[in-house]
Amino acid sequence: MSKVHNTDSVTEPTQEKSSTSDIQDKPFMELLKNDCLSVLSDSIKESTKENIKLSTQETKMPILDITCSMLIGEFPDSRRFWICFLDNTFSGAKVFILANAGSEPSIIEPFLNGDGIMTTARPEASAIAISARIVQRLQNQQWLNVK
Repeated sequence: MSKVHNTDSVTEPTQEKSSTSDIQDKPFMELLKNDCLSVLSDSIKESTKENIKLSTQETKMPILDITCSMLIGEFPDSRRFWICFLDNTFSGAKVFILANAGSEPSIIEPFLNGDGIMTTARPEASAIAISARIVQRLQNQQWLNVK
């Protein structure tokens, strides 16, 4: 006996493509604010008791005077850091800038450039990886009072 296959219930895998396309169609600042900011906030809360104010902006970055999307952190004692997304993408060029309390930004360095983990098409995965590296960088700077 031969088996008869019912083709009426065959569905196209269009939903997955659609959701990926929707994510890629979102403006980068929306992805930065909705995906990265909340993950970074949670990561920092797990790493320190300090109440660090976090925000996102699209404006001129300190020192280099280039307009880009940024994650900005400010400690209660006025120490500040910026993660600047020069290409307005998670996988593009990024810069990390630091300013000690009461001073202008004095440290500027490339941040996660050429790092394979940042080339994912999933913004939530990029947000987790970027947040982990930001926390690691702040710990290396000895800016986080570890819990």
